[in-house]
Amino acid sequence: MGFNYQATHFRGSAIVAALRITNGSTNEFPMRQMILGFAPLAASVADRKTALLMLGEFIIQLSLEPFLPETKCVATKALLDRFPTDPATKHQLDLFSLQCGNLMTLNPVGQTDFLRCFQQWKRERLTL
Repeated sequence: MGFNYQATHFRGSAIVAALRITNGSTNEFPMRQMILGFAPLAASVADRKTALLMLGEFIIQLSLEPFLPETKCVATKALLDRFPTDPATKHQLDLFSLQCGNLMTLNPVGQTDFLRCFQQWKRERLTL
C-alpha cells in the first residue's frame, strides 16, 4: 500500500502495522496510503462487509497497542470518516460499534476507550 501498489486485499493488522511505523501519525507514509486504500472499500456498498471486517480487526488489535488513547482515537476516526453518511450506513456503524465493544469485554480499558472515541466521532459527524 505504501508504495502505491493496487492491493486486492489487506487486513486490519496491516493498518495497525502502518500506524506503528508512523508512530501514531495518520498523515505520514504508509498510514496515509492505508487510509486512502481503505476509502473505496468503505464507500462501496458491495465492499462494506470487507471494510467492516478490516476495521473491526484494526480496532481489536489497536486496543492492544501501547499508543495513547487519543492517538488510537485519531486513527480510528480517520477510518470511520471514510464511510458514507447515509442513514443505513450510520445504523450499520452503530451496530458495529456495539459488536466491537462486546468483543473487547476482556479488555475493559480498550473497550471504554473505543466506545468513548466512537461516541465522540458520532457527535462530531452529526455537527458537520
